[in-house]
Amino acid sequence: MIRYIAAPLAILLLTLAAPAQTMTITRIADTSTTAPGGATYTSFALFPSSDGSAVGFYGTAGGLSAIYTGNGATISTIVPAGFPIPNGTGNFTSYNQNFRYDGGSAVFVGSGTSQSGVYGSNGTTITRFADLNTAIPGGTGNFLTFSPFPSLSGGTAAFSATGATSQAGIYTSTGGTTPAVAVVADKNTAAPGTAGNFTGFGANPSISGATTVFRASSGLGANSGVYQRTGLGPITTIADLTTPRPNGTGSFAGTFSEPTVSGSNVSFIVNNGVYALLNGTLTTIADTATPSPNGTGNFTTITTYAPISGANIAFIGNTATSKGIYLYDGTALRTLIDNTSPTFDGKTLATTPFFLGPDGIDGNQVAFGVSFTTPSSTGIYRATFTPVPEPSALTLAGVASLALIRWWRAKK
Repeated sequence: MIRYIAAPLAILLLTLAAPAQTMTITRIADTSTTAPGGATYTSFALFPSSDGSAVGFYGTAGGLSAIYTGNGATISTIVPAGFPIPNGTGNFTSYNQNFRYDGGSAVFVGSGTSQSGVYGSNGTTITRFADLNTAIPGGTGNFLTFSPFPSLSGGTAAFSATGATSQAGIYTSTGGTTPAVAVVADKNTAAPGTAGNFTGFGANPSISGATTVFRASSGLGANSGVYQRTGLGPITTIADLTTPRPNGTGSFAGTFSEPTVSGSNVSFIVNNGVYALLNGTLTTIADTATPSPNGTGNFTTITTYAPISGANIAFIGNTATSKGIYLYDGTALRTLIDNTSPTFDGKTLATTPFFLGPDGIDGNQVAFGVSFTTPSSTGIYRATFTPVPEPSALTLAGVASLALIRWWRAKK
């Protein structure tokens, strides 16, 4: 069943993606959309961030790049181009296009003349979490570089950064004029499960509440494990190269992707498989032995990010004949969108059509980027999936309602 619904900005496409789920796809912005200020968007970074029904995205319009938020009806600017640098001098000259958006605020890496740092913006005020004048906690000197995709939860940012003499680590900051910066793990931190300390870190840590997850290198190899730390507690291993795969076929092999966290649940990709720690149990979500729910055979490659929200996990997977974005909804795999049809939103899909970032899911909302060839353009979209009661559940509900009506009449 397919129905089309008009909206002020977006075209909503409602499809029955699976017997127990409906899905609505909303266009947030494309290269025909007018940006705040009156210019038309010319391009987008294709890793948007989901925050409830709002989608944060990086776009360029009128020759200026900024960070925006949209919901399918309106678009507003959350980090304007050329904004004054807090606790710095002059204005920003650029923003890293890989950012995250949570709780109505964006966290991003911004740069100015001889300046760089991690900052947050709620659309009105921009604050500093750390910059080149911030001392490295547990280290020497100040930070020198910051990696893209810092993460934000409840006003605390988690980020990956480096300093002089090969210093590197994962850090958190509460932000403000005098930010409280703390080390989660650095090269002086013992790596659990192996001799010696961590030797390197991934670029994209993820934070939820007081828990930070990250990938790291150790004596086991480069990017050889996924780890977590809650507050000042011990660092524990989610999975590394000595961890048995949950499907019972040996231990994990290959390079771990950047993990994401939601509450106590953690998701990650390794060796073309999506795995998650759900309620304390390591679980296979999909791998190359898993049939794609779109019916085109098993997955052949699964790459980059697997964002998680609660027990919902989204990822990009390819089969021999298709590419798509898929959703694990806590019980089953669903197809959100794929290229079994060569067109979407009236345009021809590119060879690599879909893009999903580390913060692409929030609740039942998935934000993603799409690339087209005819016309050559890009766009930002949001998929909203809604469980539908099974027929048996509807029948039971109807029987219960009828019984209640009969009881009420008998009381009369």
